[in-house]
Amino acid sequence: MKLTERTSSVTMKDRILLILKDDRLSLSIDFESAADKLEIYLSEWRKWNEKINLTSEHDEQSLLEKHIFPSFQYCRAIVPRSRVLDIGSGAGFPGIPIKIVFPDLALLLVESQRKRANFLRHVIRSMGLGSVTVAQDRVENLVENHSEQYDFAVIRAFGELSDCLKAAHPLVRKGGRIIIKKEAEASSPEKSELKRSGFKEHVSIPMTDYHANLSKIMIFEKCST
Repeated sequence: MKLTERTSSVTMKDRILLILKDDRLSLSIDFESAADKLEIYLSEWRKWNEKINLTSEHDEQSLLEKHIFPSFQYCRAIVPRSRVLDIGSGAGFPGIPIKIVFPDLALLLVESQRKRANFLRHVIRSMGLGSVTVAQDRVENLVENHSEQYDFAVIRAFGELSDCLKAAHPLVRKGGRIIIKKEAEASSPEKSELKRSGFKEHVSIPMTDYHANLSKIMIFEKCST
């Protein structure tokens, strides 16, 4: 068999399973069920992405490598049966992959753009994901009704680290944690600065992305006093 024939025989589910079973993720899940859900996600993403530009990537493999793989890395810092807030979810990252790993989570996806929020509502119905809500709003507008309701906030870092912490602080309960993925060289705030903003750094976990570039998950715990 020619190489091109072997390559063409690889299905999308095969590619998804290769991601899910990557040793760097250490996922302990029903791989077949997770792959089925991600197949649905990718099918819907492709249809919508042609119309509303959900992501800059335009093929499934790039999405698997650049968005879905790193989203699963957040699971290292999440515990089951938690209340999780995904700030600036966009096309559903990292929230939807986290929900696949922990189906008993209560998840809120926050996305201010109407078309992306509509996609999120559609795709979570198509995937059959329960206990997932989409808020089409800016995160600062959620404080009145969602103050200190979440165990975890997950963020794919936007702007300065301090801006991410400030945005999530009112929504996370005391003792709750904010999880932010950053480049490996990103520096942590000084302890005095963290304390003034109401946090202490819990831990920083070194990671590599799908192509072995260094990064890290930074976990900040909201002070209880």
